[in-house]
Amino acid sequence: MSDPQPLWPFVITFYGKPGIARGLIALQDRHGLDVDLLLWGLWVGHECHHRLDDAQRRTARARVGSWQTRVMRPLREARRHIRDHAPLGEDEHERVDALREEVLELEIRLERVELDVLEAIVADCPSPSPMSPSEAHRLAMANLRELIRDEGIALGGEDEGTVAVIAAALRRIDHR
Repeated sequence: MSDPQPLWPFVITFYGKPGIARGLIALQDRHGLDVDLLLWGLWVGHECHHRLDDAQRRTARARVGSWQTRVMRPLREARRHIRDHAPLGEDEHERVDALREEVLELEIRLERVELDVLEAIVADCPSPSPMSPSEAHRLAMANLRELIRDEGIALGGEDEGTVAVIAAALRRIDHR
């Protein structure tokens, strides 16, 4: 395997797979999970062939926790409520929708900042050693489950179905 794919292109590709955006947003909405943190954990296992240790996961949460709480969550909530709570008449919906799209674009640019911070946490990890796709998949899913468990969340039922969709989509990503 060559050098790992950078985090941002991995996120864009993976997030666009069927069911991934919906599933990750459902985990975010039901449990307050940070989608970017989960995508980072998947990338670290899948592309870097690395299982995150406790210290790396703690460092990641410490570096982006306040960012999520004070910047990303309020911005996301504002974006979600713009249309429903706009104090404008029906004829203003087009203008409000355009502004909502601008907020979404800002939110994505700010998520990229978070992803850059997370990517730097594992920048010193050794280059990935050759590994079978199934082993890389196992590491990625272990990272995902540990990041969720770190938040004190025990997944069950519908959440396990979401994790299964994530696992299936991850298997379909081409390994180089």
